[in-house]
Amino acid sequence: MKKLSITLFCISLLLLSACIGEKENAETTKENVDMQPETVKINADSELRIVPLYTQYQKYLKASLATDDMEEKKENYKKFVLDYIDTIGEKENLGTADLKGNFLLNSTAYEEELLDRIDGLVQRHDEVTETITKNYIASNKILPKKKSTIFLIPVNSEFLSVAESMGGVSGAAYKDTYALYLDENFDKKVLAYSTAHEYHHLILYDKPDFTISSILKSVITEG
Repeated sequence: MKKLSITLFCISLLLLSACIGEKENAETTKENVDMQPETVKINADSELRIVPLYTQYQKYLKASLATDDMEEKKENYKKFVLDYIDTIGEKENLGTADLKGNFLLNSTAYEEELLDRIDGLVQRHDEVTETITKNYIASNKILPKKKSTIFLIPVNSEFLSVAESMGGVSGAAYKDTYALYLDENFDKKVLAYSTAHEYHHLILYDKPDFTISSILKSVITEG
């Protein structure tokens, strides 16, 4: 009986240690995320810039969790997320006003949930970049374009239903850039489709006379 008690105690201790280790690993992932923009050279004339905003969102969220002041939270969002987008825009010669005006690009009231979502996206980041790169290159071969920038943005809980209705992925295209809003449970096939779909919009924006002047043209453009 004594031996059985000792054995059970040891097993419990090992399980507890494993749980603590898993918790520490998860916290380490959240603490140490430092994801920089990546450049994918397609050929001598074309390249793709992939800009994950996970690090910037983490900084904003952690700063906001330390205060109850709503104005301070909004200022944190501007400081860490929106200003960083402007920095990338200046570096890549991109207009960012329309991108920042998208209703999906806003601060959140569900900070802990978004931190968890970012952790899930970080774990799937290689899968994300591989899918985007593969389908961007395939699109580029058919409709060549010299340079594009893709922002990867974790979708807020307030707008999760928008992403869920489209397989965990929502996109918006602008001149020479587009944003992909991702849930950590995104569908890989939908991400592949969205990459090509938004790329087609980039090509349309390169046409000097391109405008969406009617509902019919809008439907055709969206496929």
